[in-house]
Amino acid sequence: MLRNRFLARRPAACKVHEPFSDYEDWREHRNGAGAFFRGIRDVNVTRSVRLTPVVLLLRAAFAAGIIVAITAAAQAVGPAWAGLFSAFPTALLPLVLIVHMTYGKAHVHTIIKNFPHGIGSLVAYGVSVSYLYPAWGVGWGTLTAFGIATVYLLIYGAVAGRRLRPRNS
Repeated sequence: MLRNRFLARRPAACKVHEPFSDYEDWREHRNGAGAFFRGIRDVNVTRSVRLTPVVLLLRAAFAAGIIVAITAAAQAVGPAWAGLFSAFPTALLPLVLIVHMTYGKAHVHTIIKNFPHGIGSLVAYGVSVSYLYPAWGVGWGTLTAFGIATVYLLIYGAVAGRRLRPRNS
């Protein structure tokens, strides 16, 4: 009963498409971390679950519980390791678990495959926070760091979008 309310209903149909279908072979994935994920197919959600207030509340409580657990673990290991816990688990783990329980593992593989594209924004945010918090405080430092991370993503999206367009030869 609780699982059904948390997940709503898993959609029956999921559209699967091969990577790099828009471009002969996206150069960024020939080398580096992208090479490890090359064989993973992208899966699109063709029919999303119905998001009711109960489902939203349960998902929010689940994600908040994970964040609280990660924060408690970071306090237990000390400040040297706490920085490691701030990026990956808090940014990705709740999303991955909710998507896995709602749509299945193929969708999680798609998220993990494409996560390296956005990791630069986490780095931009983290570096910005380290300089902006002491200078401007938590409120303005956070807002400005989010702005910097967003600008990074916009620039990355523009550059990556150009790479996906076919060449005019």
